[in-house]
Amino acid sequence: MTAVAAIVLSSWVAGALLAAWSWAAPGRPSDKRWNLIPMGTALVQLAGQFTYVLSKLGGEERVTALWHEDSLWHWSFLTWSIFQMGIHVLVQVQKSQPLPHLGWCHAFIMFCGGTVAAGMALTHVLWLLPAGTALLALALPLILGGRNFHAVEAGLKAFFDLRFAFLFFGLALALGNMATGSLDPIRWANAAEGLIAARGALLLFGASLFVLLGQVPFHMNRVDLLTGGKTVGSLVLFFGQFLMTATVLLRTTNNDPWRLTETVSDPLLGGLCLASFLLSGMSALDQRTLNRILAYLLVGNLALLLPLLYLVSAGVLDGMLIQQVYGLWFSLGAGTLLIYFAFVPLMNSTKEPLTWETCSGIGLTEPFLAFGFLLGLANISGLPGTLGFGARISLAQKMFEQGAVFSGWAILASIPLQSMAVLRLASFFFYEKRQRRRNLDRPVSLKLGMVLFFGGLVFGGFGYWFV
Repeated sequence: MTAVAAIVLSSWVAGALLAAWSWAAPGRPSDKRWNLIPMGTALVQLAGQFTYVLSKLGGEERVTALWHEDSLWHWSFLTWSIFQMGIHVLVQVQKSQPLPHLGWCHAFIMFCGGTVAAGMALTHVLWLLPAGTALLALALPLILGGRNFHAVEAGLKAFFDLRFAFLFFGLALALGNMATGSLDPIRWANAAEGLIAARGALLLFGASLFVLLGQVPFHMNRVDLLTGGKTVGSLVLFFGQFLMTATVLLRTTNNDPWRLTETVSDPLLGGLCLASFLLSGMSALDQRTLNRILAYLLVGNLALLLPLLYLVSAGVLDGMLIQQVYGLWFSLGAGTLLIYFAFVPLMNSTKEPLTWETCSGIGLTEPFLAFGFLLGLANISGLPGTLGFGARISLAQKMFEQGAVFSGWAILASIPLQSMAVLRLASFFFYEKRQRRRNLDRPVSLKLGMVLFFGGLVFGGFGYWFV
């Protein structure tokens, strides 16, 4: 049995056991100790998976008909495991729910984790849309809940995105088969230089992946999902679909070169990246509520996948590039979770929406929470001195070395474009007088999670340049 099959099977078994426990457990919503049982079970399971995969890192690659266990899968799964641990902790700081509800949340997160582990190991890019659809179906109970009609609307918009993704996907298959007699996107890419129909099929296929990820210009529904849906479900879907798509595309392009550098020009890639960074940065500054600011910054960073495809197509996927890639993805994911560790207690403390003004002075009354929030935001924005900044600079340097000047400058431009929101928030957090002190509910599990992710990002920022 491969590591992929073992992880998927154990995740689904753990999810089934947690679901059975939550169904049979007596409802004791007032006893917080009972709420730690499903989270502790999930964390122990994830720790075992993490140790198992870490022990096999760098071993012999194994390929089955559907799954490919290679270094990319190992690093992706280790990254996802850290994110999933943070998501399990994040469940505990949602508004008080009956015990069975919390148990079901942890169970569905485990089901989603098994699906993501399988999706990251796919041997062919054509399986990405079915895997993304399965992940959305499993994450939907985590996105919805209660009487929040915005969450229902957000879930429907996510399914509408899939409708358009499959439409583009079907058109790409039809056009590509007509042009090359094959349903393989790799053959379309290699024939696109001489066949306009093959190039059209490739662009339609790229559009379907853009819709699946919520990439610009198909980003608005993903922004609504992050702001309208429940935090845990939205992040599971955001992280899961991104890591699955990124890992499979990097693997497929590296194993069988697509020659994208001849089909998709550097000015086009650089233009798409710059448009995404510019739109997300300016839109974040234009928003009034904090959840919309975070959503625009997160969705805007999906464009960082495009320069990686160019580098892999140029045949430069080496150990150093893999280190830079996963350093960048860790900074994005860990920074996002650190933000929400601080954001959710603030959101639970009031019925009013959190805005620039209502969060003024929070750094004077809750300094660690404010610094954690700003550190997470600085990492996903690439503010100088953070792990996200170092990873972006390294990626831009690689682009310049390969002659991709437009993409390199687009990556560098993302730093000031997205850092403006961080600096503006910092001014409100520490330089505005606060009218009243909030009583924040922060369990021990949340405080421990904040300390671990805060320390990981701080030491990661220093250690990145010495590794």
